[in-house]
Amino acid sequence: MIIPPLRRLAVVVLLLFGCGIFTSIQAQDTNADEAELRETLTSFLEAYQTLTTTKNKQAVLQHFHPEATSNIFVFNISGKSRVVNGNARGFSAYMDNLLRSPNIQNTYEMEGEPMIFQNGNVATITYKVNYEIKEEDGIWVKGNEVVTLSLEKEGAHWMIVHYSIVQIEDEKL
Repeated sequence: MIIPPLRRLAVVVLLLFGCGIFTSIQAQDTNADEAELRETLTSFLEAYQTLTTTKNKQAVLQHFHPEATSNIFVFNISGKSRVVNGNARGFSAYMDNLLRSPNIQNTYEMEGEPMIFQNGNVATITYKVNYEIKEEDGIWVKGNEVVTLSLEKEGAHWMIVHYSIVQIEDEKL
C-alpha cells in the first residue's frame, strides 16, 4: 500500500513528536536520578566529614548496603603500598576506632566536581578527596584519594554497594 505524501508527512511528524516526548521523558528521568545521586553524595560526605564531632555513625552507614564491599589501594609516604579488601562491617569497625579515640579530628573534603555515570538503577560516582586525620598528641596522616562509589537504586534510595579508593599519603608523623 502506498501512503499519500501528506499522510506520510503526518506519520513522520507524529513519529518525530512521539520520539521527542519519549526522549524528553528519558532526559527528565536521568536529570532526576543525577540530582538524587548528587544529594546522596552530599549527604554521605557531610555525615563522614562531621563524624568525629557528631558521633553519628548511622548517618554515614545509612548510605551503604549492609553487604557493601571495598578495595582500598594505599600508597604511603615511605613508598610502600598495600591493598585492603573490606566490607561495610569493616568500615563500621574503622569508624568505631575513630570514635573511640579522644580528640581526633577528621577532615574529608571533596575537590572539584564529581563524575557521575548512571544507567537505569546502577550508577558510579568518582571524586577526589583531600583528607587529614589528627589526634591531640600530634599523630596524624594527610593525603589525597580518588574514590569511586558504585551505587544501586533500591526503591527510592541509592545505596553504595561497592567502593574503591586509591589513597596517596602526603605526610605522616
